[in-house]
Amino acid sequence: MTQPINVLLADTDYRQYLLLKEKLSVSNGFRVRILWCGEPDQYLHAMQSGIYDLVFLQYATENLFVLEQFEQGDDHTPVVMMADDPNEYVRVRASKCGALDVLCRPQPDATLLRHYLVYADLFRRGELRSHAPLQKTQASGFENVTYLYH
Repeated sequence: MTQPINVLLADTDYRQYLLLKEKLSVSNGFRVRILWCGEPDQYLHAMQSGIYDLVFLQYATENLFVLEQFEQGDDHTPVVMMADDPNEYVRVRASKCGALDVLCRPQPDATLLRHYLVYADLFRRGELRSHAPLQKTQASGFENVTYLYH
């Protein structure tokens, strides 16, 4: 049996954790272990622990600094920022700081969540060497995915 995909949600809202946990529990074909960190001053430490295959980080100006610090380290775990209003400005700022994508925080799309899991699984198995968009990865089976921004 394959190892579960370890997911970190770094978000101050526990309800967001419950929602994400529910959405990820129906991710066909993947076992997912999701943990929540609700203390902003602990986000970077949790992200640098090395145990996560995928990180969802609440979008906030101070968290862009956290993301930049994380990306400067040796760990290149994919990070998806979650914003209440993922407009183009937010997407560009997050991308410049190293985010794989920006997801709508209040109601994350289940299909996108599944694609992030595929991406994280490929990345941890070494089939991806950088944060390349999924549509360029033949092994993913999602050659026509065009909504990952990077």
